[in-house]
Amino acid sequence: SVACADEDAIRQAIADVRNNDAPTTWALVSYVAGAKPDTLTLVGTGAGNADEMMGSVDESNVFYALTRHVERIDNSETIKFAHARFCGSKTPRMLKARIGTHTGAIHELFHPFHVEVVTEDQEDITEAILVDKIGQASGRAPTCSTECSARID
Repeated sequence: SVACADEDAIRQAIADVRNNDAPTTWALVSYVAGAKPDTLTLVGTGAGNADEMMGSVDESNVFYALTRHVERIDNSETIKFAHARFCGSKTPRMLKARIGTHTGAIHELFHPFHVEVVTEDQEDITEAILVDKIGQASGRAPTCSTECSARID
């Protein structure tokens, strides 16, 4: 199971991302280093994009995020959410081994979302990639570069 060091703050940050009237567009959560049982804490929130958010991650932990995006199709706008899990290359092996057992609890905390990215490569979580994944889930063709498109598949 997963505990939360600051569950109210985490839930409020996620609610803020979901609130179209709030400036918050992302929330980032990670594990408290060395905590037993595995305990989540709020790393941060922001009003920028996923590229800004990824400046808050490092290679020594697992990070979970929810990001808000505005999808424009013709003359209409819809709000879409992306969930991301980044597992750094220097994450302790025992934590890496347990993250699969945490998936249900993590999804419950961040649900609902339109797309999910699970990666060990920071370059797989960029604003361009998330926007394209959301677009593809909506039936739109990719719009980012060839290199970006290769990372989406």
